[in-house]
Amino acid sequence: LRSVRNGEVQTQKLQVAAEPLLQLADLTRFLTKVTPCVDEAYLQFCHRIIGHRIRDLHSEKEYEVKSFEIYTLGLPIPIHTVMATDGEATESWVLANRAYHILGDLAATNVAQLELKVAFNIIQALSGDYMASLEQLQERLDGAEAAKISEATLAAALASALQMAEANRQEVLDFLAAEKARCAAASGPATGDATSDGATEAALDPNMRVHTVMIAVSDEIPFELFWPMVKDDIVAAVRELCPRGSPGMEEAVQQGVLQNGMGPIAKKLTLQEAENLATRVGHVVQTGVSVDPEALQEAQKEKANSQQNESIQLSCRVQFNRENSWVPGTVVGQLGDMLSLVDDEGVLFDKLPRARVRLPPGKRDSLGSAGGSPIQAVLSQA
Repeated sequence: LRSVRNGEVQTQKLQVAAEPLLQLADLTRFLTKVTPCVDEAYLQFCHRIIGHRIRDLHSEKEYEVKSFEIYTLGLPIPIHTVMATDGEATESWVLANRAYHILGDLAATNVAQLELKVAFNIIQALSGDYMASLEQLQERLDGAEAAKISEATLAAALASALQMAEANRQEVLDFLAAEKARCAAASGPATGDATSDGATEAALDPNMRVHTVMIAVSDEIPFELFWPMVKDDIVAAVRELCPRGSPGMEEAVQQGVLQNGMGPIAKKLTLQEAENLATRVGHVVQTGVSVDPEALQEAQKEKANSQQNESIQLSCRVQFNRENSWVPGTVVGQLGDMLSLVDDEGVLFDKLPRARVRLPPGKRDSLGSAGGSPIQAVLSQA
């Protein structure tokens, strides 16, 4: 793995498990997701593009680049936040993984504190613990004796920040405080569709077999009169859409109707299976889909036991659940039981519950990099 640092080409050994006939473009995209960037020219570009519009060559949609940062919760990779010009939703991209055209000229763009921002970007990219490096810089600014740093580029970036502090100490102190606040905020609760409560998210996982289809029966109609009128349609639908069947259905429905007016016709279904069955029999009887608490608890235990045998670490190639489908991605961050991933299009999915992430079926073995971080096969394993 070759990288440019201060104009000098440096080499770092990295072992990547790859399948035969891997295209170089796929390998490049993978390395872009897992390799910190310390190229000053590219980092300057990352800041200059903020506020400009780009056209995504895949979707032909236009986006405005809203912000840029080095990712905090794992691999220190460059992340841009973009917003579609025809909407208000934002996405986080590894911009180097996207094909796009810049609408406008960046040459005349002036960025305040550009040199300082790039210096801090390099410090974060090369620090094993960014907060510790910020504290070390704070101590130096306060006059403490500097500890020796073996990494030349990191030492140069720290020295650059200290040199800028000689000219404008308060500016550097304010930026240092802002970086500490940003790191603290990144470690806070998850936002968006990823909740901080793993159990809650697991209950909503559409692929867990915890869903039950219920039918409602009016207490004004005797069950003995109602059931024969709908039985054939319901049984036929269950047999067609639920290959495992539903033994004891009539007794379960009758017992449920006596208790609360609703009885189950099929249990332990995925959400899609449950909705299909409810729709199929909806023309003959009122239906509803609910989550079975007992089935949920059982599924959560099985999931926990399975996850104990699965080690998912940074840089691993995995699959994650997106819109009821398992799609490939690369793990770039971790906070507690939550994982952050970048998909094959370069989109960051931040703080996903562990229940939404799995190792690709049949691909349970991982190899380690020279630094000890396991890296899964690069090719799509969907």
